[in-house]
Amino acid sequence: MRGDTCRKHSPRTVTPHLLRGPFGLLVKLQMLKALKKILQNQKIDFFLLPNSDEFFSEYLPESEKRISYLTGFAGSNASIIIGQEKSYFFTDGRYILQSKSEIDLVEFTIFNIAEKSALSWLEENLSNGKKLALDAKLTSLNFANACKKIAQKNSAEIIFLEENPLDKIWQNRAEKNNSKVFFLDEKLVGKSSKSKRDEVLENFSADATIITKPENLCWLLNIRAADIEFTPLLLAYGILFKDGKVDLFVDEERLKGLNLPEVNLIPPQDFTARISELKKSAHKIQIDPNTTNYWLHEVLQKNNFEIILKADVIEILKSCKNETEIKGAIEAHKLDGAAVTKFLFWLKNNKEIDEISAAEKLLEFRKQSADFLYPSFASISGFASNGAVIHYHATEKTNKKFTGNALYLIDSGGQYFGKICGTTDITRTIAIGNPTTEMIEDFTRVLKGHIALARAKFPIGTSGAQLDALARFHLWQAKKDFDHGTGHGVGSFLSVHEGPCGISKRNHQALLPGMILSNEPGFYADGEYGIRIENLMLLEKLDEKFLHFKTLTLAPLDASLIDFKMLTYPEKKWLKEYHEKIAKEVGDLLGKDEKDWLQNLVRTYQGQ
Repeated sequence: MRGDTCRKHSPRTVTPHLLRGPFGLLVKLQMLKALKKILQNQKIDFFLLPNSDEFFSEYLPESEKRISYLTGFAGSNASIIIGQEKSYFFTDGRYILQSKSEIDLVEFTIFNIAEKSALSWLEENLSNGKKLALDAKLTSLNFANACKKIAQKNSAEIIFLEENPLDKIWQNRAEKNNSKVFFLDEKLVGKSSKSKRDEVLENFSADATIITKPENLCWLLNIRAADIEFTPLLLAYGILFKDGKVDLFVDEERLKGLNLPEVNLIPPQDFTARISELKKSAHKIQIDPNTTNYWLHEVLQKNNFEIILKADVIEILKSCKNETEIKGAIEAHKLDGAAVTKFLFWLKNNKEIDEISAAEKLLEFRKQSADFLYPSFASISGFASNGAVIHYHATEKTNKKFTGNALYLIDSGGQYFGKICGTTDITRTIAIGNPTTEMIEDFTRVLKGHIALARAKFPIGTSGAQLDALARFHLWQAKKDFDHGTGHGVGSFLSVHEGPCGISKRNHQALLPGMILSNEPGFYADGEYGIRIENLMLLEKLDEKFLHFKTLTLAPLDASLIDFKMLTYPEKKWLKEYHEKIAKEVGDLLGKDEKDWLQNLVRTYQGQ
């Protein structure tokens, strides 16, 4: 975090980057050996450890980064299965190359979850008499039930651990960050907490619902905090009752000076006692089986509640932004677009640049806005072959200088909080030197897919899975593809990755007006270069039956990477109008030289 929300660590905290190198590898091998010894003593054949906390946060506080501590993997998505003889590592396509360079390949076999998930591995390997252990707090109810079915089918055994065995040997573990909770005024978020609660409780059949997802709880109560880096979240549970009152499980000290109407503050350690007490006044409790861990479900069962399993309606309500949130997003993207445009001008007119200094310069430009709070994620700044690592993060060891003829990929974003609230996420690919014919063709194919999605018109109720092929079609014709989703939902001064909407082969959530999604097709030539073009888009009604996208991101594309002969007239028209809009919206936020450079670029697109 940056500024007033800077996170403090224990002086003895051992962070993952200190555990790399020969000494770090030795420490990890010793840790793994000690962990296996604990499992052996408990006669556990396999231990499944997800990269998660009890709230299933995407970005974890340091105190919950178990996989990073054990393996050295720094990505956000992974699960590992520790076996006595061999261990197995599961991640998505974004992190395959990265994991190969970070974890012990002698100990771990790596699987792309698109080809083999942890569950499918268990189906094949959790055989008769074998015992699988799961951490009850790190396992969702749905995943736990899936594991139970496999175990029953294969005559194996599942045990749920109350204490994670890794925690027993985790030395110098970071302390939890109990950050200050702050309140967002209605003028920033568009709706009062009371009106949001009323929406959630429409057609509500239970006595209460337990809110286990921090993003949903923060949205409902119009509060934010800084418990994790990059995302302004309070990591806490809440209970919403049918009368509109809320139990919030957070220490009162963290809300000093705040008055949250009809909110009862309860210390987190009293959660189970409060659940037991509720038996006197509540009978039906609703939970979301996707976002509720197995431990909490067991607490409810032991107290004999009638449990209603239902998706949290906040997920949809939160994803459909109101007019104030949309206005905030638009204004945030103007500020962000000006910063990125200044950076692109700087990049074209400076030498002696490397991956780290480039990312720092972009952050410097963003900080020029009084409304910029901190980045929305750790910037992905990759030059040449490093750009082909989809979620690459530069270190002093891997940092490349910009030399020769290659491509530079920068994926970054910001959290804006001041006169407006908004979250941004943008990727640009820039030619350094003279790009090759192959680079230009690949970039142009990615661009054609990006434009196809940006220009799409489709019926209300269409899912992201139905649109995904639009972004891939032109790559497919060259027998190329990219190994990640095309787009993800984005929050309103919340998580940069927000469900339930998305654009991917597997996302079947209907797209609705007010949702904000990314449009980010790419192509990655392993060992050579990476290409990604990312804008954020707002879903708007075209008429009563159809939707279309409004592009929010305002930053130019590198014309030197485009083969205009490959583009159709509508594609050229889109590019021209997009860059004219950038000049109109952010021009007044630029210096004279930056503005002249942008106007020259606009004329390039107008002349095609």
